[in-house]
Amino acid sequence: MNVRDRPTSAAAIITSLALFAGLSAQTPERRTFEVVSIKPNPDPTPVSGYSLKAGRFQGDNVTVSLLIALAFGGGRPLSFNRIAGGPPWIIADHFNIVATTGSDAPQDEPALSKLRPGYLRGLLEDRFQFTYHWETRQLPIYALVLARKDGRLGPKLQRRTGDCSQAPACDMKFGPGPGAMTLTGFSMQGLAENLLSSVGGAVIVNRTGLDGLFNIELRWVPENLRLNGFSREQFPTLDPDGPSVFDAVQDQLGLKLESTTGPVEVLVIDHVEHPSEN
Repeated sequence: MNVRDRPTSAAAIITSLALFAGLSAQTPERRTFEVVSIKPNPDPTPVSGYSLKAGRFQGDNVTVSLLIALAFGGGRPLSFNRIAGGPPWIIADHFNIVATTGSDAPQDEPALSKLRPGYLRGLLEDRFQFTYHWETRQLPIYALVLARKDGRLGPKLQRRTGDCSQAPACDMKFGPGPGAMTLTGFSMQGLAENLLSSVGGAVIVNRTGLDGLFNIELRWVPENLRLNGFSREQFPTLDPDGPSVFDAVQDQLGLKLESTTGPVEVLVIDHVEHPSEN
C-alpha cells in the first residue's frame, strides 16, 4: 500500500495535536530514591529490562536514553525520535542500576508504578546531572483518518454501545505472538497511542472525527520481521504473507495512516554527565 499525503492546513494540525495528550510535554513531579547504586555494564548483552516493585527499582543493562524515555513519556516510554541532543554515550553506554524508595513511597504496585517517571527524573538529575528543556519542532507524523468516503468502518472496528462499567470490561491485550492487538472499549485516541510502536514510534494524530468507544482487533506482520524474514516455526501465529500495519489498519479497521508533518513537543538535552561514583 502506498501511504498518500493529504493537504492539511497548519491550523487543522495544531488543533488535532492539542486534542492528543500524547504529544504534549510530560514533566513528572520530581521524586528521590533513598539509596541508588549505578554500575557500568562493560559487556552489554542484547537483553535489557527494568522494574519497580516493592520499593525497589532495578534496571539491567539500561541506557541513559532509555531512562529519559521512561521518565518523560507520561506513563509510557517517550519515543526516541522525540529526544534530541546529548552525547553518543547515552545510547552506547549501558548500566546496571538498583535503587530503593523511601518509607513515604506507596506500597501497592499500581500506585508505585505511577510514580516511576518522577523517581527516574530525580535519578537522572541527581546522578547524571541531567538538564533539559521542551521545544516544539516540525516532525514527520501520521494522521489517522477514515479510509472510505462514505465513512464505513472495517469489520474489526465495532462501536461499543455501553461504557466500561458494562460487560465486556474495557481491556487491552497484545498477542498471541507479535502483530496482534485487541482493544476493548477504547477511543480513537487510545488506538492511535497503541499504534505508536508499530510505526517506529512516529507520532500518530487522531483525525478520524469518531467519538465514543470501540472494540478493536488488529492483526499484522511487524515491519522488522517483514524485513528480516521469519518462519512459521519461529512465530506460528504469523502469516508470512500477512499485511503490514498500514494495510491492516485500512482493510481491517476502515481507517488509514497518512504521512504528513506537524508540530511535536521534543525533549532537548541541555547537559548530561556520566554518573557520579556510588
